Amino acid sequence: MVVFVCAVRGLGAGFGGLGSDALSSFFAATRNPFISLIVGLLGTTVMQSSAVTTSIIVGMVAAPDNPLPISNAIPMILGANIGAAVTHTLVALAHIGRPDEFRRALATATCHDFSKLLAVAALLPLEMLFSPLQKGSAILSHGLGTGAAALFSPVSARATTVTDRIDGSLSALFPDALVPSALLLALSVATVVATLLLLVRVLRRLAGGRTQVYLSQALDSNPYAGMGVGAALTVMAQSSRVTLAVLVPLAGSGIVTLAQAFPVTLGAALGGTVTTLLASLGFPAETAALGMQIATVHVLFNTASVMLIYPIAPLRRLPLSAAMWLGEVGSRSKRLAILYVLGLFYGVPALVVVMSRVF
Repeated sequence: MVVFVCAVRGLGAGFGGLGSDALSSFFAATRNPFISLIVGLLGTTVMQSSAVTTSIIVGMVAAPDNPLPISNAIPMILGANIGAAVTHTLVALAHIGRPDEFRRALATATCHDFSKLLAVAALLPLEMLFSPLQKGSAILSHGLGTGAAALFSPVSARATTVTDRIDGSLSALFPDALVPSALLLALSVATVVATLLLLVRVLRRLAGGRTQVYLSQALDSNPYAGMGVGAALTVMAQSSRVTLAVLVPLAGSGIVTLAQAFPVTLGAALGGTVTTLLASLGFPAETAALGMQIATVHVLFNTASVMLIYPIAPLRRLPLSAAMWLGEVGSRSKRLAILYVLGLFYGVPALVVVMSRVF
């Protein structure tokens, strides 16, 4: 965990050292909320992990010099949540050779897609107009950042020391000021990815075969218990992929219905916010509040997604109906299923970028 926090701290230092010209160009681009949304989406589809993307965003926001503005980062967090769905959909593609299994698995995987798209469609315009996520996260994180910095001050001090030593060594080797910052940034990204993968592997072994048992017990109970178990399993494994890797095959085999699986996917998204909160620790006091605020945005968005969609029956039926329709279409045409993945996660982002430049 200390290595993970050091890596996120290095992200902030490396990002801050790239120079004002490069940062100004990036900030200008992400000032457009739709471009910022696409950056978060594409970052997650490339990394195949929303935990990595959100950790990078935290490092950028909490950078000691030239931090990424919170208003620019919030749509990136929303985009990362949409991009996380591509991994779930790829799990379903493993069933593509069996039409009935594929129909059920694809519907279960993509109900997460449609619920996130619905939440973003509702919350992004509200955020652009009234900034509820930015204001709410500022209120909730006020004092939490300072408290976290005090509580984890040994980790913060260690992270700062390690980062400064690596940065100093790179600066001694390369006279060009941009090269050490770029190398520190690349090294930090690689370390974040490696530590999260290692953490997932270790925690998956600890959870062992209990994952399926816990899911079965939750699905026999009420949907809110299913959310709780989905969140708990994701926190234990530090990855919603582990939870969905068990849930989607269960749905494909017909053991789990779509209605039973849906709350578990929502809970898994809630559990995934813990990694972002962990990434916000270890920053010095002057930037700890910013890191905690953007991590709180992630929590608020996923919480609002659940509260907005699940308790209201007509809204709850929307992602379920869309997922069932896509499952039927995909089981009849494998080509359309693959086009859906390419279109949603790559085609639509490209179209948004082109339209934003034209208009």
